[in-house]
Amino acid sequence: MQHLHMPTPVAGYPQGGPQGGPSRPATPVPDMRRLYGLQGQASAPPKRSSSPGHAAFAYHLPQFQQVQPEAPMPRPIDPSELVKGQQLDYWSDHFQCWMPAIITDVNNESGGVCLNVKPNAFISRSDQRRKIRSRTIPNAQQVATAQSIVQQEQVEPVAEQIFASAAKSKDRPIPAEQVPHLGAYLDGLLGLVGSQVHLTQSRSGSGLVLDEFKRVFWELLQLQQEISVQAIPRFSIDSFKEGDPWKKYTKGKELGHGTYGFVYLANDKHSKQVRAVKEISKEKLHGDMQAMKKEIENLTHLDHPHILKLYEVYSTQDDVFLVTDFCPGGELHGHISNAKKTRQDIPMPWIAEAMQQLMQAICHIHVRGIIHLDVKSQNIMLMPSQKTAAFFGKGDAKDARCSTFNSKPHVVVIDLGIAMHFKPGDYRGNRPMGTPMTMAPEVWWGEITPEADVFSCGCVFFELLCGEMPFRVKFAGNFDDVVKFWRQKPRPAWQYVSGASRDVKDLLEGMLLQERQRRPSASQCLASKFLKDASAPKQTGSLNESSRQRLIKRLASVHCRSVLYKNIAMKIAQDWPPNQMPTFKQLFNEFDVHGNGSLATESLKATLMKRGVDEAEASRAAVAMNLSQDKDAINWTEFVAACIDLSQPEFEPKIFKIFQDADADRDNLLAASDLMNTFPQGNKYSLETAATVFRDLTGRDAQKDRGARMDWSTFYKHLQSCALNGVEEPVLAKTQWDVFIGGVTDAITNVTGAYFSNEAKPQKSGNGAIRFPGECVPQSMEDMLKTLADMGFTDRELNRSIINEKGGSLSDDVIDAIMQRSSGR
Repeated sequence: MQHLHMPTPVAGYPQGGPQGGPSRPATPVPDMRRLYGLQGQASAPPKRSSSPGHAAFAYHLPQFQQVQPEAPMPRPIDPSELVKGQQLDYWSDHFQCWMPAIITDVNNESGGVCLNVKPNAFISRSDQRRKIRSRTIPNAQQVATAQSIVQQEQVEPVAEQIFASAAKSKDRPIPAEQVPHLGAYLDGLLGLVGSQVHLTQSRSGSGLVLDEFKRVFWELLQLQQEISVQAIPRFSIDSFKEGDPWKKYTKGKELGHGTYGFVYLANDKHSKQVRAVKEISKEKLHGDMQAMKKEIENLTHLDHPHILKLYEVYSTQDDVFLVTDFCPGGELHGHISNAKKTRQDIPMPWIAEAMQQLMQAICHIHVRGIIHLDVKSQNIMLMPSQKTAAFFGKGDAKDARCSTFNSKPHVVVIDLGIAMHFKPGDYRGNRPMGTPMTMAPEVWWGEITPEADVFSCGCVFFELLCGEMPFRVKFAGNFDDVVKFWRQKPRPAWQYVSGASRDVKDLLEGMLLQERQRRPSASQCLASKFLKDASAPKQTGSLNESSRQRLIKRLASVHCRSVLYKNIAMKIAQDWPPNQMPTFKQLFNEFDVHGNGSLATESLKATLMKRGVDEAEASRAAVAMNLSQDKDAINWTEFVAACIDLSQPEFEPKIFKIFQDADADRDNLLAASDLMNTFPQGNKYSLETAATVFRDLTGRDAQKDRGARMDWSTFYKHLQSCALNGVEEPVLAKTQWDVFIGGVTDAITNVTGAYFSNEAKPQKSGNGAIRFPGECVPQSMEDMLKTLADMGFTDRELNRSIINEKGGSLSDDVIDAIMQRSSGR
């Protein structure tokens, strides 16, 4: 196929307007915690300590001046920030200050955005340069200042010091006209926006009094700490790692090659997880290096179980290496072609499940403001699931021709090399990009919107149904010829799908509409009857109610866990293949009411309440799950991190490896500075947070006691006890695998999970063979050879020989030996 690859109720505010003129509606004073995406109430401010040293305390603060509120500065907004749920700063002409806001809607045609602070009005593209900007984030010094004030119990004296400086006396209120200056001063001190609005909520008619200011100051300190110190950033790649990946990974067989290089099977030498490593020659890239960096950037913006996950990037003088998920099921296109050749009908439930997963992935891509632009069956990979029970039909699972379609699919969207950020209101005049046979008509004349991906998905849908393409587009290099073809309004080859049901035809006809404005969005496709029926719980493979309630209890109590616990859970969640936790994915889909791969905090709160969780607890949990604090939603990896129970023994080896990696001097003890290494890459406040965590766990101040250290027992016992905080049962499950394995389980967990993740310790059975959780025992040699083939190890004689050498059953030793011999080591 030819590929075209071109480069809460709130207090009222007095009415305004000229005297004698018509009165304006009251402008509400917003709740600042809610605008910052935080729920619940701030705790009461601490009382002044009885320590005599506080009487003479004078904190070294920047001198208070009548700082004018920062005037709005013209500045362009990155298109990637114009997506629903994105947090921004908004300039309020009424309050004359910047304030936190969240985008609630985007008009793709005009480019206008609607914010939660102005719910009934869109901000036009021309006003956006003046009215909105990227969210202000406290810097390290501002965070350290707030932490010092709180930890040294100086909140009250510092508040008195600031108040006296602004009011010239502690005994008289600050007049209303002075409040904006004080708000601007506090914004600069703490790295926030909207402090003026917070102060306005609290002042009386005579002005702002000291007691009220103390309360507000404490709430602002808390708010800043919640925004910054406890924020765990989503995984990102800031720079390439120097060197090649082969010190960390064992290099396996070649999986394929292309224009720019090769793809190899790889095995993490410690975790035993199987990855794919794409080796790209810089020389062959030539001018496409920027396109490769663009693909890397696009992948780091996405977090979804049905989108290829990028784990690491390495770089040498000659090559770049991308470490990604391994998808041994191969391309969807190959399976469709084989089915066509063998005259095999793909079961309709399989198609429905696969299309639902595809549209969920595309919906998530669109929510992040990205358009894929090259959706086709060649860019959809399958994860292994051939070891599951027959799911959709009665075919023999040992028959290679039908085994793929008798098993529950797990599709993965790949290749975002030509993907682009959508520019609402400014989407015309683009160069055509994609594969001609699946490109939407409007793309050929330069109109590129998210609906273009929907058309391409419709082509994949059509191909799944009959093995053919809906349109025969012939492109020989002349764009005008193709534009002329589409101007003639050709009809899809409906004769190939004439036997499809009405629900199928309704969805397919909508997706293949040539008029972009009438074509449904990805989320509207997910709401169609055909795909909604696909998500209805099936008896086989449903998450049982006991496991569901256990997981919901963990989610509802996530706010009870420490920052360190959340960091460790996040590290583990980031490192697992997407179909390793089928029960987690099923629950995530149940919570994902919009199907876009992210859970809005308000929606998550509502769902938890429907499951019996108290409203206040649900609010706290929804905020605590949002580890990155850079958006108004919880993504897939954050959800997984909230579900993980680190008290279960199968996690001990992983946690110990994290402990060892953090131990810089290899003395089996962690200093406060070592704790920084347990935080995800890019945490802006790891030093301050590490000092706080160390003090909480050891009771020692790392700054005063330079020799203070923490041992493994203290570290691990904290995580074990923290895992049970807020959970009534002393033990939720015998092992985490009791939650993972329920009904239909993907092969990666049912049989090969141990080899991909090495999560559970192997146990000796009576005959001395190694057994893993979920392993089907006894297991025939043919079954084991087929399992290895599913994983990409296809040399049957080599595999048979090594299995016999290693005791006659699959184990990590078998995988290691195969990896070493196949790579000639």
